[in-house]
Amino acid sequence: MIRLMENIDLAQCGMIYAKAFPMEHWGIDWTAENATEYLRDFF
Repeated sequence: MIRLMENIDLAQCGMIYAKAFPMEHWGIDWTAENATEYLRDFF
């Protein structure tokens, strides 16, 4: 059975994304919220 990605999945991915790409290395101040929005748009 294949499960579709849900909003809660994107929120968890957003938290990971924000931690994986810190501002000091990438120049973007990722927060869990704006990373989740970015991933939602991408997805």
